[in-house]
Amino acid sequence: QYLEPAHGLVFGNAVYHWEYYYGGRAWLVPSVVAAILFLCKFLGLDSPAYYIAAVKLFFCALSLLVPLALYILGRRLFGELSGRLALILGVFWYELVGFAHKPMTEFVATSLILALMVYSLRPDHERLNERQAFFAGVLGVLAVGVRFHYSLLCELVLLLPFLHATTHRVRLSLFAGGVFTIIAVGMLDYLTWGNFLHSYWLNFKV
Repeated sequence: QYLEPAHGLVFGNAVYHWEYYYGGRAWLVPSVVAAILFLCKFLGLDSPAYYIAAVKLFFCALSLLVPLALYILGRRLFGELSGRLALILGVFWYELVGFAHKPMTEFVATSLILALMVYSLRPDHERLNERQAFFAGVLGVLAVGVRFHYSLLCELVLLLPFLHATTHRVRLSLFAGGVFTIIAVGMLDYLTWGNFLHSYWLNFKV
């Protein structure tokens, strides 16, 4: 549901699922896949043997954020041994091993959420400044943009740095980063489906 429309965008032919007739999918993930395919095409690597491998390698690399983040969080919260155990569990998580090479929103969003947790959940002496808070807001809402089903989880993760912010300017920066990303994601839907946040409203209603 992501590789096919991206292929159609770059190479002109694809099998489209019903979501791409009614606007039930955001073009966020397919656009990333299309960028990889376009780069391969530009470099003359327009055989499936090359561009499929490139897509798989990209998403495998992105999935490495999962065990890396688990290690950092485990070490930060409970010590080095816990971090290493979390790393091993993340590396051998059977769903990640089996499906990380596929462009699926679950794994992309999970990688972004864990990256957000590592970035924003810091010790008291390392609290976010305004620029870092803005980026945390961007990262949190981007994860929701990839898979809106994770919105409650992202809100809870973002709530902690918001409550522990040292100044109101940091809170405003966090909020501004989120609003900026909502507008950007909504405009992508507007450009592709003709309505602001169209695919998200349709998914919610369905």
